[in-house]
Amino acid sequence: MQSFDWSKAPQPSDHIISARACTSIASYVWAMNSLLQPQKSQEITRNEEEEAAAAAAAAEEEEEEEEEEDQRKENQENIERRGGQDQELAIAPQLELPQEEEEDQRKEKQENIERREGQDQELNVAPRLDPPQEEEERARCEWDFHLSTVVSTAAASSSDTLGVIEFDSPGALIATGGIARKIRIYSLNSLVSQESDQTTTAFSDHSSACSYYICTPAKLSSLRWRPGSGSRVIGSGDYDGVITEYDLERRVPVFERDEHGGRRVWSVDYSSSGPAVGASGSDDGTMQLWDPRCSDSGRCLSTVRPGEVGRSTAVCSVEFSPFDSTTVAVGCADRRAYTYDLRNMSGPVRIFDGHAKAVTYAKFLGAQALVSASIDSCLKLWNVADACVVRTYRGHVNARNFVGLSVWRDGGLIACGSESDQVFVYDAMWGEPIWAHRFERGFVSSVCWRQAGSDRCTLVAGGSDGVLQLFVGTRKASSSRG
Repeated sequence: MQSFDWSKAPQPSDHIISARACTSIASYVWAMNSLLQPQKSQEITRNEEEEAAAAAAAAEEEEEEEEEEDQRKENQENIERRGGQDQELAIAPQLELPQEEEEDQRKEKQENIERREGQDQELNVAPRLDPPQEEEERARCEWDFHLSTVVSTAAASSSDTLGVIEFDSPGALIATGGIARKIRIYSLNSLVSQESDQTTTAFSDHSSACSYYICTPAKLSSLRWRPGSGSRVIGSGDYDGVITEYDLERRVPVFERDEHGGRRVWSVDYSSSGPAVGASGSDDGTMQLWDPRCSDSGRCLSTVRPGEVGRSTAVCSVEFSPFDSTTVAVGCADRRAYTYDLRNMSGPVRIFDGHAKAVTYAKFLGAQALVSASIDSCLKLWNVADACVVRTYRGHVNARNFVGLSVWRDGGLIACGSESDQVFVYDAMWGEPIWAHRFERGFVSSVCWRQAGSDRCTLVAGGSDGVLQLFVGTRKASSSRG
């Protein structure tokens, strides 16, 4: 019998054993046991893991079923409890609930309308008829507007931008100014007839429609007719910081004031009562009051710097109240408007803080109502007595330019331009526009109402392309005041 060399036998750590290496039955059996032992151990471990995972899944499923059963029982108890409460409270069937809610909503809306009317009466805003109940939360237009006249130039350009439009006190003359360094004077009767056809539009050019014009040394940002002059004198503020008055009959300058350090004058106005006092707002951060009767550049009566102490903010708008002889409103680039008492200019009487960006205009709509415009694309109606916001008007687009603001006090209407190439009209009672008209090109840069009439209105709007458009509005028959 041949002897077996144990040194050649496979070791326990080996996983592959050749049968040829095993020359004896004993050595072969020993080798097979050493190979199969770890495999059996691994199979047992895997089986235990699978059984444990299955048990855990079964337990989790059983727990979920118990939770679902508990939830079903709780829901059923809630349903039964609600049913008992409904019976105790004698709640009407579900189909009748919307009717009760609708009645409550009608009552609430009627209260809102009455509250708005009370606010309008307190602010001296022209009264409005009650809107229909089905439209009481929507802006309703009581006017029919018609484009009566379009005045343009053959080759419009940005140098023709109309920055300001002003009616004289009687509403017979229209003055315009802007980038073209011209004050143009138009007769309203030459632009539109009081018996004009409401279905046609007249087209003209500036050279034929304009009664006459006066050349100015600088671009104009503001115009204002001087009260008490019989529509003979008009004041202007220009980009060079100079205030100039022109005699329109002689068509020559008769007064000049250069006290804003060469900084642009954005706004000029005159007091309407007593001896005319002039006011001007400028990029130099001041509002100045001056006497235009003084030949020495208009003696300065007072200078104020609105805003925080130590910080200069451009004054974009000034307007005297037409309802009293002591109040002047100021709109500033610090996002605020201010009112001052002419008898004590040491500080503002009220601060109107609510806009997100610079306030470009501030206009009196009533004795206690002030409208402000801002490049945050909204207008705001304020109560002058407490500087609280009464209403916010949104719909137009104004993010960077002066687009004009005008109020028609007798009619309670507000007009403004828009960078969306439209002119917008708001009723003071509603926050949404009641009418809009699109220009063919260029944004609307200036607007002005004629302060006359009650059932017929006239609105003039100018564009950045120099086009002048005149609209006539008539009150709808169904909206006439009783």
